[in-house]
Amino acid sequence: MFSLKSLKFLLILKIFLIFIINLCLVSAQGKTTSAAIVCYYSAWAYQRPKPMNYDIENVPAHLCTHIIYSFVGLDNKTYDLKDLDTKYDIDRKGIERFVGLKTKNPKLKVMVAIGGWDEGGKQYSEMVTDKAKRTKFIKEVLDFMNSGIN
Repeated sequence: MFSLKSLKFLLILKIFLIFIINLCLVSAQGKTTSAAIVCYYSAWAYQRPKPMNYDIENVPAHLCTHIIYSFVGLDNKTYDLKDLDTKYDIDRKGIERFVGLKTKNPKLKVMVAIGGWDEGGKQYSEMVTDKAKRTKFIKEVLDFMNSGIN
């Protein structure tokens, strides 16, 4: 059963994603552009038993306008973004390979989802209730997005 706190977190996350997708659909002039095709990659899909396993190289990037990698996390002490699966994200270069999908589709907008069921929501609740923590989080996200993943 979901707790009220986790349901609120999921609702906020969904609203945030809808907002981001809508931003992608509206050009600077306020006119609607062509439809966005948003693809979603679950980084744990490579662990599924064959033939249901799925790795980054299997993503049909040429069919997507935007693609979301899930998940990165939030450090509950520093409020920095962090990898949630070091073996995959860093050692196996999951995030780097994911960004590399832009070679298949140079116009692809690469994004990440933050959070996830296993991470819980406590640090997010603490972050949103404190202006300094929110500011730190926003700076982290902007730095991450400006570092080339987009």
